[in-house]
Amino acid sequence: DKFTDLNIEHIPDGASKDVVEASLRNSKPGTIYIMGHKEASFANESLWELNANDKTKFHGITIDEPQELITKGAGKTGAAGRRIMKIPFDHRIGLTATPARKSPAEAYDMLAWVGARKDLGPKAPFVRMFSGFGSGTNAQDAAISKAFYSAVKPFTSGERLSDPTFKTSYVANEIKRTSQQIAKQKELEYNAPQIIKTARQKFIQNVRSNPNHQLRRSKNWEETLYKNANAYAKKEVEAQYRANWDGGNWKENGRFTSLANVLEGKKDQKHVLFIDSRTQRETVMNMIRDLGYTGTQVANIAGAATSGLTGSQMAQRAREFQTNPKMKLALIDKTSTSGYNLQSGDAFHVLGAPLDASEYLQGIGRIVRMPRKGNIEVHSYKYSDNPVEQAHWNSLETQIKILKAVAPAMVTEGA
Repeated sequence: DKFTDLNIEHIPDGASKDVVEASLRNSKPGTIYIMGHKEASFANESLWELNANDKTKFHGITIDEPQELITKGAGKTGAAGRRIMKIPFDHRIGLTATPARKSPAEAYDMLAWVGARKDLGPKAPFVRMFSGFGSGTNAQDAAISKAFYSAVKPFTSGERLSDPTFKTSYVANEIKRTSQQIAKQKELEYNAPQIIKTARQKFIQNVRSNPNHQLRRSKNWEETLYKNANAYAKKEVEAQYRANWDGGNWKENGRFTSLANVLEGKKDQKHVLFIDSRTQRETVMNMIRDLGYTGTQVANIAGAATSGLTGSQMAQRAREFQTNPKMKLALIDKTSTSGYNLQSGDAFHVLGAPLDASEYLQGIGRIVRMPRKGNIEVHSYKYSDNPVEQAHWNSLETQIKILKAVAPAMVTEGA
């Protein structure tokens, strides 16, 4: 605010539609509004109306992670959020380090939104030209990557890293389930029909006995009751399968025994661990306690999904990890893969299965950033005897190629 004569107004997260619309309708020339995706979506009708008049129009819009709105909408923005992308602003700026996450088409849509459609040409030939990521040899992938970067570079600015003073090495720890995990898997498969039956009955009973149950807000809730009960029951079984892969006694779990072996030899270093469930968090805490780490050496920055922390609590713990040399471990999850500086870490360990490549690289980006000292190791832990997990990681690796092609400085590779 001190660097400009323009008036900057902040619309807080959680503001109602009436508050957002009233603020925009009473705006004066030279005013910049800052708000979240959801709050902006509330204003889509007002913005259309205001921008139809030269005297009331907003001349520019800057959106953080605009692909969230282009594709599916972020959070609850939905169709209203996507309508914002079509409002005729004179100037459009998109802010992101991951312009393409799963498909080259995402980069095209985003660049077309900021006004590059004429230069990029029609979408169909663009997508056809760059659809081969991950399907050819390394040389073919490299050639496509170079061509893709050349195509999008004129419309982008900035790099995630500029002339890094460190190298990042990637270690894929291929692990197998222990005999205890295999025995537990067999037990779960044998009991799955009964588990599903019991969970389904419990769900139906809870819905019928509770008039305030969320499902009963629909007038036709009884028509979908059994369908929802089946979905709930299957999730119960899947959760138990997942717990067998990710939790239990860490000494009987292939993922955690492999992690323990790495940590044991590098206790003098600082480690950042990516987790994706409460089960993983509980097992990790038990493991590091057994390895001799104390509570004052661990910064739990995993958010609401796994720990129930607020954003301010996570930020405080991130600062402690950065500034306290005695802190050796930090736990993060999908809610803390962006916005936190943890570059005092020496190694990043991927225990969870990131939803997509951007989540994976954003997590790594907590420590792969400047300024920092020393090289970095990134460890992944994936079951070689779990087809579902292998398929997921194969998909991630293809996505990573796309991301590296769009922003090659995001991922540095070294010896």
